[in-house]
Order: sequence, then C-alpha cells, then structure tokens
Amino acid sequence: MIGSVILFDKEGTGYYVSMPLILSLAVISAGFFLFVVGAAIKARRRPVVSGEEEMLAAEGVVIRDFVGSGRIRVHGEVWNAESSVPLKSGDHVRVTAVDGLVLKVQPKEN
Repeated sequence: MIGSVILFDKEGTGYYVSMPLILSLAVISAGFFLFVVGAAIKARRRPVVSGEEEMLAAEGVVIRDFVGSGRIRVHGEVWNAESSVPLKSGDHVRVTAVDGLVLKVQPKEN
C-alpha cells in the first residue's frame, strides 16, 4: 500500500494512482491473506486421517482364532496382527502399535 502511495509524485508529473483503488486492493489482499491463514490453521487442527498415526488406537475385528499372530480386519482392510493373549474370531481389538505391516493389538475393553 505504501509503495502504491509513493509510486508517483502527484504534484510533479500529474500522474498518480487513485486512492480508492489503492485502498480497495489493500482490503482485498488483507481479506485473502486472512482467509488463507485461517484455512491453514483449521487444516492443522483436524485429526489425522491416514498413515501410521491414524492406525494407533484404531479398532478391528479378529477374522480367525489365533495365538500369537493372525489376521484382523481394520477399516475394511485385512492386516497381519500380533497379540500377547489368545484371540477368537469376532473378538474386537484395539491397535496399540504398528511394526511395518504388522499391527500389535490387545483385546478391546468393553
């Protein structure tokens, strides 16, 4: 805005930039800047929806009985899982850790 005001010397050359034009462009620029910053802050506060962080604390269902390692369904996908306790088909589990493509799980507490 300051650059626009001092761009031309009004008295010297007779050329100048209209003050209403300068003010309207400054308001539009400030509004756009505030919108972009607000959208960035809002996106940063959203919960994680993908990746390893999202899998932690996710809930799944055991597909077949297993002791030690087996398969579970989480978010509609079948995953290899490991558990320190025996699990039965249909048991609900909670993911506690992710090790590559293997999920560490524990029985879900009701």
